[in-house]
Amino acid sequence: QYQDNTHDGSVDLLVTGCEVSLWLGEQFCSDLTQVFPRLNIKCISANKLLGLFGQDFPIPQCGHAFHEHAWNLKDTVTLIISHSGGTFGSLAVSNLLQAYTEQIFVVASESDTQVGKQLRQIHKYNMWDLKCPVFSTEVGLRPAEPCSVSVAATHQILTNILLYLMRKVQLDGLEEASGGKYTVEDYKQLEDLNHNNIAALEEICGYTRHNKRLPTKTEKMLRDKGNYWALHVLETPMSWMCCATYILVTLFTGYPIAFG
Repeated sequence: QYQDNTHDGSVDLLVTGCEVSLWLGEQFCSDLTQVFPRLNIKCISANKLLGLFGQDFPIPQCGHAFHEHAWNLKDTVTLIISHSGGTFGSLAVSNLLQAYTEQIFVVASESDTQVGKQLRQIHKYNMWDLKCPVFSTEVGLRPAEPCSVSVAATHQILTNILLYLMRKVQLDGLEEASGGKYTVEDYKQLEDLNHNNIAALEEICGYTRHNKRLPTKTEKMLRDKGNYWALHVLETPMSWMCCATYILVTLFTGYPIAFG
């Protein structure tokens, strides 16, 4: 549409989610905007979408540049980030936005989630269909949105999506339409950093990518620093415990242990 000058001003990509998933989505949108500055890319909380479009009496989103006529969501490509695939806001938005667009995708822990089931019903996708609109991190079921391995897995798959889009735009000659002025060297450097990140994680964690123990100097230094910091954190409660013990002993025995 940008190439043919037929773009209607609608949002090109809408990324939404809740809590930690939303924060990752905001970073993903930031990266995409820098890579493709001409595209209209937006990120907003799933709860804000529900508050404005999902009720008979819309709730104005004060303090945000978002209202009924701010964004045109017709045929907008939408990416919902919900690692559990069952977060209330994200699940409700996956149903709500079907009135605006059919191009809805989700990043989740696996294909068989509540959001995934709902999206597959749009075009009658099955679980093993290559056109299934679910990006799976493949780290297993997560009943909530914890700040742990799910964050790293979601960040990794979003990085892979970014690399794919950068490569695809170059191969299709769409740099001018998307505003992408990056070079092949830029893409290669980001790809190398992504791969080298795994080696860096092995060095930090002391385990290989195959879950084999591999003690490293970096891991030992980090653990020593952690133990040292733990003493600072525990200093106050340990002082309380010592004072409480002293008071209890002197009260029950009637003799003070130490004199001023």
